[in-house]
Amino acid sequence: NRQGEIAFFVDTPNAGIGSALLIAIERVAKEARLATIWAWVFVDNIPAQRVFIKNGFEQAGKKGRIYEDRVTQGIIFNKKISR
Repeated sequence: NRQGEIAFFVDTPNAGIGSALLIAIERVAKEARLATIWAWVFVDNIPAQRVFIKNGFEQAGKKGRIYEDRVTQGIIFNKKISR
């Protein structure tokens, strides 16, 4: 029901795990014939933002979400999947 939304969590920053996961996710999305994939990232999660930008995602605005019973701001990143 999330229409191409992706999420992952990495405990070891700067080890290339985020980029490797995004490459795998993009391959699966392409096989599933999705037109785009996207993610919502906390505004203060700078390392995650860098990984998405490094892997060709574009910022598509900010959006609040309820997290732990309060509204938290995040940045939406999206990427078109080439077929």
